[in-house]
Amino acid sequence: MGQVASPRHASNYIVAPGWAYDNGPVQHLYFHSKEESHKRWLPDLTGVEVIVAHNAAFELDWIMAEYWETFVQWYANGGRIFCTQYAEYLLSNQTNLYPTLDETAPKYGGTHKIDEVKILWEQGKRTSEIDPALLIEYLAGPGGDIENTRKVYYGQATELIARGMWSMMWARCDGLVYNAFAMSAGLHVDAQLAYELKGKLEVELA
Repeated sequence: MGQVASPRHASNYIVAPGWAYDNGPVQHLYFHSKEESHKRWLPDLTGVEVIVAHNAAFELDWIMAEYWETFVQWYANGGRIFCTQYAEYLLSNQTNLYPTLDETAPKYGGTHKIDEVKILWEQGKRTSEIDPALLIEYLAGPGGDIENTRKVYYGQATELIARGMWSMMWARCDGLVYNAFAMSAGLHVDAQLAYELKGKLEVELA
């Protein structure tokens, strides 16, 4: 239905998660099947105050689908979400609607992504079909997603604070989390009423 890698599709699973704590080493896992991956990919959140991600709504969708109780408890205890994609949208004066990590990272000392993985995806390859070594380099290597996201976050934090946007950014991120909860819960549609209204409007239109 237009969503890529939805946790609600029976065939999808997390193939390779990656993460880092503060300035510590980048870590990762690799799973060969859905059964192996299921509820085993989320890093330990003990002592974690903020989860940083680029396009955090994607991570939240998966976390809420497979780790609902863990996430809700963490969030209730004061956990926060910071989305570097959202931050870049705000720092662009709301002109860059969906800034990619690839275009954003070099602005803050990061690097462009490894093109091979993107090309394979564009050719229709599933993540599980990509060479694991290449995928892990793309995710957890020196120029991978995790390292680039970390550099972007630190750079954006400095810029947001300098421009007096820090508090506003956190308010926006809270709104993002609300939207993630709403998306995870889904939307009830009264199909019968919808078709009745559709019929009436079609008559008016004719």
